[in-house]
Amino acid sequence: MSYRQQPQNHAPVVKIVTPANNAEFSPGAQVSYQVSVADKEDGDTKYDEINLKEIVLELQYVKDKTKVSAMLNKPFNDAPGLAVMRSSNCFNCHDFSGKSIGPSLLEICRRYPPAKANSDSLVKRVKDGSAGIWGLREKMPSHPELAGKEIRSAIQWIFKNAADPNISYYDATPGIIRLPANKKGTFILTASYTDHGIKNTTEKHLTGYDREIIIVK
Repeated sequence: MSYRQQPQNHAPVVKIVTPANNAEFSPGAQVSYQVSVADKEDGDTKYDEINLKEIVLELQYVKDKTKVSAMLNKPFNDAPGLAVMRSSNCFNCHDFSGKSIGPSLLEICRRYPPAKANSDSLVKRVKDGSAGIWGLREKMPSHPELAGKEIRSAIQWIFKNAADPNISYYDATPGIIRLPANKKGTFILTASYTDHGIKNTTEKHLTGYDREIIIVK
């Protein structure tokens, strides 16, 4: 008797092309960036096969320089809530802090303090869809494919991370990183991408990432 081997999912290869590692900038500088991703199953950014909005950049200020090395070497762990937003269509309509079709994650965080009532309300709106909440003509579609537990994890991620003054988030669409005007020192830039896995298999989604240092002086 022969058994058909299940296809194996491969981790994406992520590379921060620009800026260069250990690049130096002045406070408040606007830094252009480029990230490449190659994934055996999903495709390659150079062929426009990967949605750039699913590639997340995290710029974190490191106040204690003695922790830089440990942070660079720490394995990347894709938070469940962020993973849900990557795999859904959230970033097609919501930016982290800039303008888009819908409100930014930062605006949502500022409008709704982290409380169970707000979490319950937002979970229902994401699940069932909503319109007119932000005075916009656009409607947020329903998300029946997402379990309430998944949506809640995304909401909790927004509550916890969207307004953190020491971390800024971007997607990989062409743009710039705006360095803080009031902070000098070391920043760690992390680019990450979680693949879509292989349909109809038990293979898990895998995340690839790249990290580098940015110096502001």
